[in-house]
Order: sequence, then C-alpha cells, then structure tokens
Amino acid sequence: MTDPVLDDLHRRRDQLVVEVRRAEAIIQRTVSDIESLDNAIRLFDPSHRAVSPAVNPIGAGNRITRTILTILRKAPEPMTLRTLTVVLMETVGLNHRDRKRVKRMMEQVRTALARQNLNGTVGKEMGANRAMVWQIASKHESAHHPSVENLYTLLSCRIHP
Repeated sequence: MTDPVLDDLHRRRDQLVVEVRRAEAIIQRTVSDIESLDNAIRLFDPSHRAVSPAVNPIGAGNRITRTILTILRKAPEPMTLRTLTVVLMETVGLNHRDRKRVKRMMEQVRTALARQNLNGTVGKEMGANRAMVWQIASKHESAHHPSVENLYTLLSCRIHP
C-alpha cells in the first residue's frame, strides 16, 4: 500500500522539475537569440562589443563545486579539466560545443578545483600525454594534506616554541 501524501509529494516534485526544464529551455533560447542579434549588429558595426548576459544556470559558489564533486565521485577514472568541464556543461544543460563558453566555464571549474585541492577534497596528478587529471582524494591522501587547522597548529608551534 502506498502513502497518498508521498505520492502527492512525488507528483509535485515531478511538476517542479518540468517547470525548471522549461525555464532552462527559455533561457537557452533567449541567450542564443541575443548571440544571433550580436552577430547581426557586428555586420553593421564591427566595433560592437557584445556583453554576455549575466546568466549563471548552475548558481554561484557551492552549486558548481557540488556538481563537480559529484561528477568526480561517479567517474571511473581521473578526469582532465576539459573533460570535467564538458561533462559539467552537459549535466546542467549548457552548450558544450561553444568554445568561448567552454573556456569561460573551464576557468570556473579550475578555480573550484583549486579550492577543493587546498582543502584536500580533490587531488591532481600528471596523467597520460602530460595532461593534469583530477580525482576525489583518497582518505589516505586527505589525511596527510595540510588543512587550515593543521597549518594553524604548525604556525602556532613555530611562533611559541
């Protein structure tokens, strides 16, 4: 026997997911229209500098980091920055064939990975073809990674012998 309240909650959740997908599609079409208009404007005014609309489809801060960490956790092997960026863009429904967009997103991913590397959550190493690859740090690696608390302890020991 199923719970009618639980059924209603699932149904409402599904409705909200559909609404989000519709909103994402509208945003993507609108951004594409803006890019097309910018290209047309450049035909008549080559000095025109298009300013991208401030649309961040995956939110600020932690959402991009959480999505990256989820992708890395599910990955069967370490990933390069570019591969991780493309998978992230596919996951959130962004056009990963647009080189400029991929390049901008790579910078965001690089920043998020660097932050997570500092706190020991992810690790990087040299992969095949001398490409840097990223993965979730093992418990052994993160235990030996200098966290902020460990650095503070080390510094305070040196200051006060």
